[in-house]
Amino acid sequence: MKKLFYALSIVAISGLLFSCESTPESDKAETGEAQAKTEEQAQEEAQAVTYAVDLENSRIDWIGSKKIGSRHEGFLKLKSGELHVKGNEVVGGKFVVDMNSLTVTDLPEGSEENQKLTGHLKSADFFEVETYPEASFEITEIKAWDNTKERGEVDPNFSIADPTHEVSGNLTIKGVTKGVSFPAKITVTDDGVEAVAKFNINRYDWNINYGKDQTIEDKIINPEINLSITLKANKQ
Repeated sequence: MKKLFYALSIVAISGLLFSCESTPESDKAETGEAQAKTEEQAQEEAQAVTYAVDLENSRIDWIGSKKIGSRHEGFLKLKSGELHVKGNEVVGGKFVVDMNSLTVTDLPEGSEENQKLTGHLKSADFFEVETYPEASFEITEIKAWDNTKERGEVDPNFSIADPTHEVSGNLTIKGVTKGVSFPAKITVTDDGVEAVAKFNINRYDWNINYGKDQTIEDKIINPEINLSITLKANKQ
C-alpha cells in the first residue's frame, strides 16, 4: 500500500511540471559542438549594417510536453540583440534572452497554479535563473534554404512552411553552449528585418532536467522543447 501511495504521489507531483498532449511535430534542430565563425563570416559582419532588435516586438514562445497529460506553454523576452545586414541579406547577429522573464500563458495569470509552475521552472529544478539569468544565440552561418532537404513530418502550426534560409549558430542555456542549425524565414527591407523560426531542441543537451539526474518525475517529461522565435529589427 505504501508503494502504491508513493507511485500515485509521484504522478500527482508530475502534473506541476511541463505538461503536454504530445511533442509538437516540428523540425528538429541539428545539434552538435559549438562552432567558431569563419574568417569570411567575420569579414561580412564587419562590412554590414547593424539593425537593432525591437525588444518589444520580439520574443521566444515555448512549449513543454509530457508523456501523460495536457501541455504547458509560455514565452521569454529578449534583453538585447542585433542583426547584421549586408546588401539584402542577414549575415550575422546575436540576441540575449532574459530568463527571468519566463512566463506561463496556459494557466490563468496570477493564479496559484501559474505561480507554482513559473517558480518551479525558474528554480534549480530546471533553468536555475538565479545562477543563469541569461541565455543567448549567436549566428555563425546563414545560407539559402535547400528545398530538396528532407524535413520529415512537420505540423504547419509548429514549423515554418516556406523557409528561406538555414541558420546555424551557438545556443547557450544554463552555461552550456551547443551548435544548432534550423530552418527560418527571413525578410529584409530598407527599414527592418523580420525573422521567424520554429523547431524542437532536446533539453538534455543543455542539462535542462528535473533535478540533477533522471528521476522518475523527469522521465515523465518529453525530452523535446518546441521553440518559436520571432525577431523584428530596425536599422540604427
